[in-house]
Parts: sequence; C-alpha cells; structure tokens
Amino acid sequence: MATQRRRREVVVGIFLLITAVLVDSAQARTSLTLSDKSNNIEFARASRGTVKTIQMKSSFLDEGESHLQGLPAELEEWGVDCPEGTVPIIRKTSENVPDIKDYVPSFFVDDVKSLHNKSFPVFASYNKGHEYAVVQTIGKGTFRGGQAIHNVWTPHTETGEASISQIWIYAGPDETVNTVEAGWAVDASSGTSRFFTYWTSDGYKSSGPGFVQTSKYYGPGSTISSTSTYNGKQFEINIQIRQDLSTQHWWLRLNDMDIGYWPGSIFNSLRGGADGVYWGGEIYNSEKNGQHTTTQMGSGHFPRDGYYTKSSFIRNLAYILNNGPMQPVPKAALVTYVSKPQCYDLVMGPSGLNFGTHFYFGGPGLSSQCPK
Repeated sequence: MATQRRRREVVVGIFLLITAVLVDSAQARTSLTLSDKSNNIEFARASRGTVKTIQMKSSFLDEGESHLQGLPAELEEWGVDCPEGTVPIIRKTSENVPDIKDYVPSFFVDDVKSLHNKSFPVFASYNKGHEYAVVQTIGKGTFRGGQAIHNVWTPHTETGEASISQIWIYAGPDETVNTVEAGWAVDASSGTSRFFTYWTSDGYKSSGPGFVQTSKYYGPGSTISSTSTYNGKQFEINIQIRQDLSTQHWWLRLNDMDIGYWPGSIFNSLRGGADGVYWGGEIYNSEKNGQHTTTQMGSGHFPRDGYYTKSSFIRNLAYILNNGPMQPVPKAALVTYVSKPQCYDLVMGPSGLNFGTHFYFGGPGLSSQCPK
C-alpha cells in the first residue's frame, strides 16, 4: 500500500508539473499580440536577424472578453521566428519605404502637402483633400482612453489615395495638436486592408519612430486577411487605446491583447491626458483630372443603402473620462461631422441594440449623387 501511495504521489506530481508548464506557455503566447501598418508587403515583413528586447507590460488588469458579435478578423503573422522575449523591428528595405515604425497610407508619406493638410475642423480650418464621416466627443473633461468595434472592409481606392476607419485621441491647440490613432486602412498600392497606427505631436507637420511594439507575431502593416462582404459575413476588430497613468504611455490593444504603446515622452499635450476622441471614416481625394475621386469609404455604400452586413459600422463606443473606468459613450455626448454627405455619409444607429452607441458610415465617392 505504501508503495502504491508513493507511485500515485509521483504520478500526480508529474501531472501537476506538466499542467503548470502548459498553462505558463499558453499565458506567454496570449500575452503577445497584434500590431500596425505598411503600404506594401515588403515593408510589412521585418528582415530576419533584426530583433529588440521588449518586456514592458501595461499596468492594466485584463478586462474580459472582446464582445465581438461578428467573426473576429484574422491578421496574417509575419512568419519571422524571434527569440523568446524579443520582437521583430522594422528596417528600411527599399528606397520607396519609409524607415518608421508606424504604418501610414502612402499619401501620408509621399505627399508632404497632404500630410500638412490632414486635419479635422477642430484641428485646422483648412483640410483640402481629406474627407470625413466622424463622430466626436463633446463636453469638458480629461479623456484617458477610447474603444470601439469596427467591421473591416476592402473598399476600392485610387492610386495615391487611401480609405480608413479609425479612432483618434487628441489634445492641444489646432496648430500643434497631439494625436494617437489606430484602425484599418486600404491603399491602392496593396489593395488589402491592414491594421495601422499613427501619431503626431506637432499638428501633422512631421512624424517618425515612436510606437513601441510589444508583439512578436504581428507588426506594422499586418494584413487583415478576413474582411466583410456585402450582405454576407461580417468580420470585426476591437480597438482600444488608453493611457497608463503610472507611465503616461498610451497603450494600444487589439481584440483585448496589448500590442504596444506610444511613450508619453514623445508628446507634450497628450502626456497629461486627452481633450477628446473621434471615431469614423476618412479618405484622401487627390481630385485627379479635376474630378472627385472614386475612392470608396467603408463598404463603398451609403448607410441608407442598408445597415448591418451592407454598411461599414463602428459600434459599442466607449471612453475613459476623468480617470474613471472604460464606459459606454452616451449618444448625447457626441456630435457628428460629415464633410461631403453627397459622397460619403453617416447615420447614428438606433438605441436599444446590443451594438451600444454606434453608427454607420461610408459611400461610393464619385457617382450620380457625388458631383465631379
């Protein structure tokens, strides 16, 4: 009996040891996540052998499930094998690719004039070429984060242009506004939808390396391989940006997993919190041949053409206000702005749905309704 008892104890001990190893390995895998943008595949792939140790984590507690109701959109992995505790670091691989961590559509990189003009009405009075369908928070207070679920599409885009769905968190005066931004974007050079980030600390006059990646599986320009279809399956991503008060860093979370952060040190106004949050769509219209672009926003359809499964939406809007918890955004706390409703429009969704505060947006661009 004593011999059998000792054997059982040994077997149980081995089982517990194996279980602990498996659980630890699973937790290690789930603590690493998704990332950012690129305007071609060459940029999205990190060169082998370039690594950097990044072991910093946010101080946030896990806040539960993503509440995705469509299918979770999949992102393609880099396919780069990195040593444990390290992540791929982007390096310039051609003369046509910028040596920056944050992916931005090509018009932000190549067209300096467009870069300077990228703004909202609250950021500057002049926003030639950029058209929006967005909602904005109103009221006073200090914002420490924002969140929403976006369904993902691959709208048509003309060469040198882009179509975007994103969240912006901003602070400071128009001329030197600070922003952190994330979402999905499609530009003609790739023809695919990619996850992206962007930031500025001087009113879009310049940008550069800044986002610190903490994921070893995904990086700037990661392709979103599953996207929504008209009147068909819907694929979604849940994007959250929030400030860690202990470090002043702005952490980015995709589908409930931290993927990296913008250090507080690269900002001035945003270091102390944000003035507000935007969600919505943006396109760049280069007005080739003197006519409006055919670049589509969202699904390429107006909200009035049909809602769920037919129009691009952003739902379950939430924010952190005055150091409180992440909480749903009331409709009364938002205003809408549509720069050219005959080309791209926005409609707030009805109350009482499990979509929370949400809206539909988008349009076809040049059409019988959108003037040349």
